[in-house]
Amino acid sequence: MIFDFNPDDESQKIDFENDFQPVHEKAKLDFIRRQDLELDLQVKQRNLIPKEEIKSGLQKIFGSIRAKLLYLPTKAAQQIQNASSQKETEALIRGIVDEALMELSEGAFDD
Repeated sequence: MIFDFNPDDESQKIDFENDFQPVHEKAKLDFIRRQDLELDLQVKQRNLIPKEEIKSGLQKIFGSIRAKLLYLPTKAAQQIQNASSQKETEALIRGIVDEALMELSEGAFDD
């Protein structure tokens, strides 16, 4: 007898105190094993990425963003001291920010 267990099907809910049936247990175990095998296959096919890889990648990205943002005042201070107007100062700062954003968008995360 083949029993396809579906945990979302209310008609297949088991009352363990009054309705224990080994066939249900086997179906549940088969279902869990199948899910485990499918998950392993997804990881091997690189459809799923391990949490550690994502965490490491995000730390690298956010570290680069942080470094770029922390450097902006230093870079701006060097350039705006010679600015003759507020518009020129704003243009210099905007150029510095745009440059940093462009570098980050191009994947320059090792700078």
